[in-house]
Parts: sequence; C-alpha cells; structure tokens
Amino acid sequence: MFAGCQLKTRMLKAMKKTVKNDAEPEYDVEEGSNSEAPLRVYANSDVLQYELSAAEATLKPTMMFQTRSHTFTLKNTSAIPMQYQWALVKVDGHQDPAWPADETDPDAIVPKDPFSMSPTSGELEAGESVNVSMQFSPEEAGMYHRMLHASIPHLDVRPLPKEDSGDEPPPDPKAKGKGAPAAPEPLPEPQEQPCVSISARSVRPVCHFELDPSDWLTGGRRPADLPGPGGEAVPVDPSTRVVEFQSLGTRVRNTRRFNVVNPTNVSYQYVWENMDGSGAAALVQGRTFRCHQRRGVVLAGKKAEMVFDFTPEEDKVLESFWMFRIPEHGINVPFLLLGNVKEPLVMLDRPAVNFNALLLSGTAHQVVNIVNKEHLPFAFNIDPSSLGVENGSPAVTIQPMSGSVSPGSEMPLRVTFRPAEEKHYNFNVGINVRTKATKLNLNVKGEGFAVHATVAIEDANEGSSVLVPGQAGLVDFGTVYLQDKKVKSLSVTNGGKFPLDFSFTKVSSRHLTISPESAVVPKGERVEVLLAFHPTIETSLSNLQSVLALTNGPRYPISFGGSGRRPGLRLSTQSVNFGACFLHQHGLQPRREIITVANEDRQDIAFDVLFENKTHLEVDATPTILSPGDVAEIAVTFLPRQIGDLNENIVVEVNGMYRLNVDVTGFGEARRIEPADAASANVDFAAVNVGAVTKRHMRLVNRSRVHAEVSMATTKAALADAGVLLSPSEFSLRPKGTVDLEFAYAPKARQQPFAVDVIGNVGGVDVSIGTVTGQATGLETKLETDMIFFGAVVARSRTVRRVVLENVGDVGARFSWASDRFAPDFTVNPSEGFVSAHDEVTFEITFHPETTSPDIRYEDLPLSIDGMPTHGITLTGMCVDQEPSQDPISFDVPVRQEMQKEVPAINNPTDTMWVVKPVFDNDFWSGPEVLEIPAGKSAALSVTFRPLAMATGEEPHQGSVFFPLPNGSAVLYKLQGTAGAPLKEGKVENTCRAKQPSSVAISVKNWLRSPQRFKVEVNLDGSTDATSLKAPEYIDVPAMQERECRLKFYSFVEGSFSGMVKFINESSGEYQEFDVQQSVTKPDVFARADLKTVVRQAVSTTFLIDNPLDKEVVLNVSSDNGDILVDNNLALQPRSASNLVCRYRPLLAGEGSASIKASSQELGEFVFEVTLKASAAGAEKSLHFNSPLGQADSRSFRFMHLHSDKADYKVTVEGSDFVVDQASVAAPPGGSDGEEVSVDVRFEPSKLGDSEGRLILTSATAGEYTCMLHGETEAPRPQGPVEVKAAGATINFKNAFSEAVSFKATVDNPAFTVSSKGGDSIGPRATAQYAVAYKATAPGVAANAKLTIRGGGCSWVYYLKGTS
Repeated sequence: MFAGCQLKTRMLKAMKKTVKNDAEPEYDVEEGSNSEAPLRVYANSDVLQYELSAAEATLKPTMMFQTRSHTFTLKNTSAIPMQYQWALVKVDGHQDPAWPADETDPDAIVPKDPFSMSPTSGELEAGESVNVSMQFSPEEAGMYHRMLHASIPHLDVRPLPKEDSGDEPPPDPKAKGKGAPAAPEPLPEPQEQPCVSISARSVRPVCHFELDPSDWLTGGRRPADLPGPGGEAVPVDPSTRVVEFQSLGTRVRNTRRFNVVNPTNVSYQYVWENMDGSGAAALVQGRTFRCHQRRGVVLAGKKAEMVFDFTPEEDKVLESFWMFRIPEHGINVPFLLLGNVKEPLVMLDRPAVNFNALLLSGTAHQVVNIVNKEHLPFAFNIDPSSLGVENGSPAVTIQPMSGSVSPGSEMPLRVTFRPAEEKHYNFNVGINVRTKATKLNLNVKGEGFAVHATVAIEDANEGSSVLVPGQAGLVDFGTVYLQDKKVKSLSVTNGGKFPLDFSFTKVSSRHLTISPESAVVPKGERVEVLLAFHPTIETSLSNLQSVLALTNGPRYPISFGGSGRRPGLRLSTQSVNFGACFLHQHGLQPRREIITVANEDRQDIAFDVLFENKTHLEVDATPTILSPGDVAEIAVTFLPRQIGDLNENIVVEVNGMYRLNVDVTGFGEARRIEPADAASANVDFAAVNVGAVTKRHMRLVNRSRVHAEVSMATTKAALADAGVLLSPSEFSLRPKGTVDLEFAYAPKARQQPFAVDVIGNVGGVDVSIGTVTGQATGLETKLETDMIFFGAVVARSRTVRRVVLENVGDVGARFSWASDRFAPDFTVNPSEGFVSAHDEVTFEITFHPETTSPDIRYEDLPLSIDGMPTHGITLTGMCVDQEPSQDPISFDVPVRQEMQKEVPAINNPTDTMWVVKPVFDNDFWSGPEVLEIPAGKSAALSVTFRPLAMATGEEPHQGSVFFPLPNGSAVLYKLQGTAGAPLKEGKVENTCRAKQPSSVAISVKNWLRSPQRFKVEVNLDGSTDATSLKAPEYIDVPAMQERECRLKFYSFVEGSFSGMVKFINESSGEYQEFDVQQSVTKPDVFARADLKTVVRQAVSTTFLIDNPLDKEVVLNVSSDNGDILVDNNLALQPRSASNLVCRYRPLLAGEGSASIKASSQELGEFVFEVTLKASAAGAEKSLHFNSPLGQADSRSFRFMHLHSDKADYKVTVEGSDFVVDQASVAAPPGGSDGEEVSVDVRFEPSKLGDSEGRLILTSATAGEYTCMLHGETEAPRPQGPVEVKAAGATINFKNAFSEAVSFKATVDNPAFTVSSKGGDSIGPRATAQYAVAYKATAPGVAANAKLTIRGGGCSWVYYLKGTS
C-alpha cells in the first residue's frame, strides 16, 4: 500500500520515533489449525498545521467591576490529533494601572490579574476547532496589554527550505494510477507557535452595583403580557437592573440586600423613586415591595447598602419598577423588583394511611411525617373538622395538632384510629401549613369490627358450659393427689371474620398452669386451652381467679376450685430406732422392724421404696398397688458390721410423685458374754456312776452395753444328749448383769467320755463360754423312719418298701412287731427277731390293696424292743382303678403361643349350602365364627389353640368343638392340648461399673383380664457372693397391662454375666422368663483421701474393704507412688470388713497424687486415690562444738536414709569455721525402716566467741537434710611439755585466723632459743615450723622453759623441757 511512498529525510528535532511492542499473549496451537491470512496495516502520517481566527484583539472600553468577553477560534487543519496549551503573558515594558513600581518589592500589594481564559489546554482531533474565550474584569481604570501564547507539541517550526533549482520537472498528475510510483506530496509551509495580542481599556464609573446579573429581561423569561413602568403596556428598557425575590409561600417577608459602590474620590447623594404609578395595582405593589432607605449618601471610595423587602399576599408574579438617581451627576439607573412566590417544599412522607380492620373500641397507631425540605421553619395546624367526628367523638386523633417543622427536618404525626361502629371509614384530614397556599391532605382508611367469640369450659362428664362475658365461670378440679395432675380444657371459638387474640391474667398459684396463656384464634377456628392443676403441697384453689381477656373484646372472669391433698397412705412410723444391736454375722437372723403401710384412701395407691440396700441396712419392699383398705409391709433390717452409729433415710415414693421419708437410727455393739471368773470356764464332772447325780456351777456376766437375750438351747440340747441338765437355758442379761448356770449330771446308762462346748446364743450369734466334760457307762436303738408313703397302687397289685432298725447301744435286744395290726392291706417281714449291738435289721413292708380307696392309712404300728421304749411307724397309700384311653385331637405348643389344626371334614349330603357356627367350650381354642360347607361337599374347620396356662401330657387342657348341623344332627370333636414351657420374653442388657449399684428394668406383662401377682426368681450364671442380682419378692401387675420391675445388680468384679429372671404366678404356676446380660466394666475410684505431712514424717489413712464371701480373700495391694507404703497382701476374713492401711512418708516436698490398687480374683479390683502434699522439713537436729582457738573439734551427724534405693548426697557447709572433708556421701538402700548414714564435721575456729553454720545434704531422689552447727571458741590452752634434746625440737604452729598474721615467739629461759623457718608472717590457716634449741648450762643439767607465741591479739603457750 505504501510502495510508492518515500520517507521524508528531514525530521523535526522535536519529533522522536516511538516503537512499542505488545507482548504476545499465551496461547496453545491446535494441531491442524495452521493457515495463512494476509495482514493489512494502515497508518496516517502528517505535519501538524493550525488556523487561528485572529492574531490580535482590542476590547471596547470596560467599566470597572464589569466583565467583557472576547472569543477567537483555533482549528486543527492537519490529519492527526493536535495538543495545545495557552499561557497569558504580560507585554514587556507595559505596566498595569495601580501596578507597583517595583515588582520585586515583597511588601508591594499586587492586584488580581483582570484577564482569564477558558479553556487553557486541550486536544483537537483532525479538522476539529475550539472557541477560546477570554474575560476582562478590571478593578482599576487604565490600559491593559497581554500576549496570549499557545504551545503545540510537534508543530513544524523548521526554517524555510531553499528554493528549488528547477532542474526536475514537476510531477505529472496524469501518471497517477498508471503503475508508476507516486511522487511524494510536498510538505506544507512551517508555522510559528500561535500568538494573540490583546489590548483593553478600563473606565472608572460614577457608581457600581454589586448585584448578581439576571436574565429576566435578556433571557426571554418575562411574559409579554406584564405591564411596564406606571402600569402601562410599554416595553421595559433592556438595561434595567433586575432584583429578584424568591418567596417560600405568601405573607412571608423576603429581604434582599446589595451594595452601591462609589469608586470616585467624591461623595454624592442618591435617591430611589418608585415608578409604578397610581391605581389599585400600584397600591398592591406598594404593600408588596418596600425600600428601607430611599435617600442617602455614598461616601467617596465606600459602599452603601440598599435593602428591599418583598411580602407577597397571593401566589403570582409581581413586578415593581424603581429609578436610582444621582442628581448631581445626572445619573438615572432603572431597577425592576421581581417577586416570585414559590410553593414551600413542605409535604407528607406518604399521602394515606390504612388501618385495615380494627376491633371496636380498639386503638391502632401509625406515624406520618411532615417533611420540610426548605431552609426556613414552617408552622402547621390540623383542621379538627376533618377528623371524622361521629356521635360527638372523632374516629381519628392526631398528635400534635399543631407545631413547627424545622428547616431540612421532619416532624412525626401520631395518627390514632379508634372506631366506634362496625363499618368502613374513609376521609381526608386537612393540614394547614403557614404561608403555603394549599392544604396538605392525609387520606385515612380503616374498618371497625366487633368480636364474635364463644368461650366454653369442656368437661367429658358434664359436657360443655358456655361462659358469659363479665360473669364468673367455675372450673372445679375436685380433689387431686400431691404431685399428680388433673387437666381440664377451655375452648375459644372465633366466629368473626378476623383473627382473634386472647390472653389470661396471671394466677397467684404455682400449682395451676394455663397453656397457652395467650394465643391467636384464626377466623372460623377453635383453640383449646389446657387448665392443669398439679399440687405439690396440700393446698386449695378457693378464691383463685383468672380473667380471659379478648384483645379489644369482652373479658371472662374464671374462678377455680379444687384441692390438693396427700394420698391417704399411712405409715405406721416414720422413725425407726433399732437402738443398740449386736454386730451382725452372716447366716443369723438380723434385727428387723416392720413398717406397716395402709391405704386409708378411696382409690388405689401405688408405692415404691427408693433405697439402695447397704451392707449394714437392707429394706425389703416391692413396688405395690394397694386397694382401699389394704395393708402392706416394709421390712427394715439392721445388719451392723462395725461398732458405731447408724443414720440412714428411706424414701417411700407414692404414686410415682409424692415422697415420704423414714429416718433409721441404731448402734452396733460387740457381744461380750463371759464367765465372771476365768477359772470357772471349764466344768469337769470327771467319772459319774450310772444313777448318781452331780452338780456344777458357772457365773456369767454381760460386759457389753446391750441388753442381751441369751439362749443356751444348743448347749442344753448337747448337754442333755450327754445326760447333763442345764438350768437356766434361756435368760436375759442387762449390761453388767450376772447369772448363775447350774449343770446337773445324772447318767442313766453307760456313756463314753464326752466334752461339750458351752455356747450361748447372743443376739443370734454363738459365743463360746466354756466346756463341760464327763463320762458314764447302756442299750439304744433307732428306727430309720416313722412314716412310709406308698403312693397310688392299682387294685390287686403290690409294692414293697424297706425300713432299717439300728442298734447303737452296747448290748443286743429282741424285737417284735404287732403283725396283726398290718392286715389286710400290709404285711411286714421279719415280724420279730434279735438285733446285736452295733448291728442293724432291714424290714420289708408290702402294700397289697384289694379295693379302691383314695386314702389307706395305718397309724402308729408298734415295734417292741426289750428294755427300750416302743418305736412306732405310720403307713399310707391309695388304691385306684385303671382308666380307659381316648383319642381326641391333640395340640402341643408353648404356652401363650398359637398352633392351628384342622378338625376332620364335615360332609354336607344335601343340595344346599350349610352355614355352621362352631361352639368351643374352652377359651384356649378358637376358630372362624362360621364354617361354610358347599352342597354335596365337605369342609374342615381350622382351629387355633392359644393356651394361657401350661399343661402337661398327664393333665392336658381339655375342650371340644360342637357343630350343630342344619339337618338336626350334630358333630362333637374332643380337643386336647398340652402347653409347654413359655418362650423367653426377651433379653435385657445392661452395663455398669464394678462396685457400683446398678438398676435393671424389666417390663412385666399381664396377659389375663384380672390382676396377677408374680413371684420373682433370679438366677445369675456363674455368680458368686461377690456378684448379686436382687429383685423384689413379688410384683403386682394390673389386668392386661405392663409394669416395670427394677432389679438391683451389684458386682465386685469385672466381667460379663448371663442370667435369667423368672416371674411366677404361684397360684397358677404360670411364669414368664427374661434373659439378662450384665456387663461390668472397670470400677470407679472406690474411695478418696487427702494426706498432708512434712517430709520424712509418716501419716496414715485407712480404707474399709468388706468381704461378703464365706471364705478368706487375700488382696494384692500396690501403689504407683513410692512415697505410699502399703502391705503387699491384705487378708479379708469371711463375712467381715478389714482396713487397708496406707502410710505416706514423702522424701521430697511438693504436691501430687497416688493411686492404690487392691485386687483379687474373687473381689476384683479396688481403686483408691490419695491427694498428697508434703511440706519442707526444718533442721533435723543441731551439733554443738567447743574448741580452743588453734585446735579442732569433730562431731558426727547421723541421719536415716529412707529411700528404697541407694543415693548420693551432695554435702554443702555454710560457715567458714566448719569443715567436711568429703564432697558427697553415699547411702545404701534404705529398705522399709531406713538405713543410718553419718557425716563427720570438724570445727576449726578462726576467732574467739561463737560461730554459726549449717550442714546441708541434698539428694535428687532422697530429699534434703539440714543440720544446724553451733561452735564455741575458747582462748588457746597451754600445750606441752615439749621435750627439747641436744639436737633441738620442731613445733608445728598453725595460724588459726582467716587472714595472714605476724607472730612473735619468745622464751623465758636463755638456755632455749627459738626461730621460725618461714619468717614471722604466716598465711591464713597455714602452718609454720618453729625450731627450738636447748644449750645446757652444764652437762647433764635439765631445764624448763615457757615458749610464748603472740599474734592476732592472742597468745599460745608451749611448755619446754630441755635435756642434754
């Protein structure tokens, strides 16, 4: 496209080549989508050129404070966009009027530039032009000059090219389009940047009006029919100044103010003259427009304020013509005062309110806002006559009825609608707004309607009772048991056409509830309100009222009646005091008290005892239903296990709601019935001859605090067997009371040596008192039984029984039967004979009846034995005939299950269908009501057997089905059925923790139409004394109902236990069974304790563990805290409780906890938790030292290492005069009693007086021991004598002070000399050697001397003995 275009080689300096590469966007190339397409590129290139409409402008003279405009045009004549920017520049050498001479003077006041322009910059598209407007607004008279320069980027401002030589011919315009290259177009002539010269002159006026311009006259706004000055139809001078007034409404004064400026230096007077003429119109204009000051003076260079008022009386356009005159200058300026009335923007935020339907005498409210969008306040008032007044009272009221709305705000009006008649309302309320020509109208709509409701009290027995508004209705609940509830209903029916609201006033009784207390009844519907009386205390509802109020409708007062009372269940006592009782042991009759429960009411009462049996107290009571007048018993058993008081509370729940409390108290005491003298505990008769009588005595004393009933019956019987008589055998002993027992031995036959324990039964427990011993020397026989029952025997048959006679004596004896007394039904063999000592004889007795008899009895048939009393035996039996057999239709099914069989078919030989009604004589069989037998055919009846009682094959259920046939005959089939054991009713699963009581609920059914009492039998597989499942002995179930039976489960051990619970009707033998699956999880913490002590000080606590088993149980005891000391094994005696003793002996201070576990296979695991707190210990003890200065004193600190493992103690000594040579002390394992460890401490004083210190032994595992150290330092003591031989002697002297000291040594005998090997200064606690020499005065002469070493304020004396 540009093939024939030649690029220009001359480029403008201001032009720059710009290359911009757009980034290629991300893309994916689809396979097979490649194709070629021509790319056409178009571009436009040109040189910027412009046209300017004028290069200079001279403005007409302009008055000061006026504005004159001048416009010129700038056009873009090139083919590309052009940017421009204008700048106003003062002409060099020209100064504006009143311009400061020195423009650089910073204090000079520079006036505002009178020139301005618009627009100052922009962009012109190709061929586009713009009108540039310049304004001249002088504030001082004189000449003004400005230069207006434009800046156009890239404008071709190059120098003109040199003229062409003319050698090249001009291009041929005909060659264009013939395939030859096109010649480039010539470049246009270069241009300079645009520039406009502006000149303007300002003229000073005599006066200037500071008044906003108006287009009333110039803009064509003034209507042509308005009259001119003087009321005539003449045109108005276009130069007339217009002062416009805008009035918000009528009768409002509107004020306009403007200034007249005198720019001269001479003051002058002015006059305002009205040009409206005369007449009515002028009079109106005179009232409407007012000039405040018609004459005045405008001072030189000052301003004068002119004030006009406009007060319109009607809503229309008004004009008033005035002339402003300056007489001395002959200036007349016409003015037109234009008044325009504008309707105020005061309105309602909505034009109407609709209250819809409202009950008569009801009240509804809505809010309407008066909105003022003006800048002035406006007052308003409401026309009372427009409020819909009917029958003297308005249907609508508005508050407030008058007021003022602030500028730019709104005021709420509360509109209240209160209809008095059942009709539609529709009217307009007028609102007058001051200065507003028209009223505001608010349309109000609504409808009044009345309530059409029916309120009735519903009673199933008495029917419904409709309430009358204003008249009290009665709701009588009668008598209601405490915690029970009786409900009655009240209905509210809405017969109107609108929903109905109602509510009840609050009642002053917490026993009466109304639900719902308020509700909405839709039109044409009915709402039921439940009135419930639920007394919790004995109370009465007399004088209790509530009011049912229909919203904006009638009110219905309601009185309530009824009383709440306790069920007439009387307990014989609510306080059981067992007093002092002996400790209970397993197998003995415990102390039991019976609480009688009587139903003294007129209705059935159910009660249940809520008490978990404990080891020391058991309550035997089953959930029971008492009919009026019936009596039941609650057995309370006291089983004291340890010495101490009993305080328990038993709760009796009545009808599942009301509770009675029974307080149980008692005291457990040990049995102490003992011989008064320990020597009399053994009574010895020695050897007693047969026939002799010997007596012995024993005095017993009651050392317990319980009045004891003592029975020696067992001992008496045992002694009687030995031939010893005891007297008394039954007696009472008050506390500390005594009784004398007499033992009399009178043997009548030979007797082996015997020893009988004297045992007294005290409170059901045998107490060993002593022993009775003795011996004597005879015949004794025993017959195996004294009665034989042969059962039923068929006539003329026989059966045999055997009986044994045993001789346990020392000699043989003859025997004989009275055989004639056995006839005719019995015989005995042998009838007589001899039985040796320590031997036996077997008798065969035969029963052979001949005639039938239901009871054959031979009583007290004698057996005579020489030397012995006669033995007797009774024989019984019965004789029966053999019964014929039958073949009934047999059924066999588990009880309470169904089985069906068809009886043999019945044939219909007739030609008509038979409809037969079978008749069953036993309710256990049933079938269809009718049996249809087609003509000439047969049909069988399906019979269903559902027995409600068990029956065996020996005694089956008997019945029959009877078919009366239409032909006068009948068919009878006998029915026989056996009902086996019932199927199990279900499986009850329960989970609990070991050693925590758990309740298992079983729903027991009664399948009969009469109440049943079931005996409850529980069988728990694999259970031991450590696991128990207890149930009430009996449970009563009403007819055809179910009742829950709660079983109490307790297990010491974990595991899973299966069992069976059987509910047996003892009168009928019927029962129902349930499988029970009880899972026992790990026990919770059995007991808790808190232990606080000081380290290494032991403190103990005990936990009581009960052993319910009949054997000894050994518990393995362990603790997870080494500071808790327990015995590894704890033996629990049978049926007793033992204490587990836990000792806490901490070695380290701090807080923690311990878990103690005692477990056995029999009783499972007992878990105890102990909270531990150990405080730091003080000093173990103190060591006292005494040493002269310069010497040392040693002591040993001994302590007990209590840790079970060995430990190393770090040694720390506080106090510089105390020394321990070892840095640590090793302690062997301490064991249970600890191991003694000692540490040697040495006191080396460094000063006179007392010293204090502390020894600290620390171990991370075994704790810390502290010992206080006290040292007393004495003055140095003399030492010696030191033997000094000819070779001399050395004295080792130690500086005891803690700092270096200079010492001086002197000797009082010149035969001795002393010198220090290290000098006189000795370092702290260092040792120096003093050499002592002796020179005898004569050979063999010995001498004594005293060596004194002084230093540090002390002296050390050494006695010397010199030998040669």
